[in-house]
Amino acid sequence: MKLKIGHTRYVIRTMSDDDEAEGIANGYVLPDKGLIVVSATVPATRQLETLLHEIIHAGLHEYGHASWNDEAVVGPLGCALAAIILDNKGLLPVLMALREGAGFLEGSK
Repeated sequence: MKLKIGHTRYVIRTMSDDDEAEGIANGYVLPDKGLIVVSATVPATRQLETLLHEIIHAGLHEYGHASWNDEAVVGPLGCALAAIILDNKGLLPVLMALREGAGFLEGSK
């Protein structure tokens, strides 16, 4: 999968056996290479948390934020965003509708 963050197109892939053998965490990002890697051996919810975590690293890096690699900043943001998505199943369709220009929460009360 590819993902555009800022001006960079990132490739998202699963970890290789070498990554797993080296004991690398559940994921990592290489902003200079446009690469996000996530473990496929953890449960799907952990993959979601990890992917969002790495996307936040990449986003902060792309927009020049000094703490792009600060786990104390990125960790809670990734977990919070994953929880918001998991706990609010109707959120993603609303976000996609807004992206398509449907207007802010049209038809919902």
